[in-house]
Amino acid sequence: MRLQINDGYWKGLTRKDHVENDFIWKPQLYVGFSLRGSRHEDINLIEAKAQSWLNRLASYTSDHCTMDLVTGYDKGVVHCHGAVLSPTSIKTRLAKSLWHDGYGSFRKYNSDLGGVIYNHVGHVDAHMLGYVACPRHNGACKRKKCPFQTGRVPILKS
Repeated sequence: MRLQINDGYWKGLTRKDHVENDFIWKPQLYVGFSLRGSRHEDINLIEAKAQSWLNRLASYTSDHCTMDLVTGYDKGVVHCHGAVLSPTSIKTRLAKSLWHDGYGSFRKYNSDLGGVIYNHVGHVDAHMLGYVACPRHNGACKRKKCPFQTGRVPILKS
């Protein structure tokens, strides 16, 4: 008898390794959120709201950041899970205060809990790891020439 392992688990394990080791920033925050009254909401709407939240978070922390985001349905309600990568620690209270669109859960990222593995089992990738939220505080960023967003400075380790 051969033991069958869920392919989603291995996909999540590979993604966890990628998120934790291949980027110049480390995961700082694990998030989960949904919209109020989102029984019939579009997934694109919650992804756009998550991106808007990430932009606010970057502005308030004055750091660039990116997010590994996945979406899913639970009993007809759309929700998201994600890991936020940033160069510095992010206060959970600040992250929660910036989410204005519904219910949220914000925790310090703990690599031992396997949140990224859980994200990629039964959820759909939102492909946000390539998007860098810019705080727009320093010179080039104020002029909309952010080195991370233009690709002059890579976010992946060489």
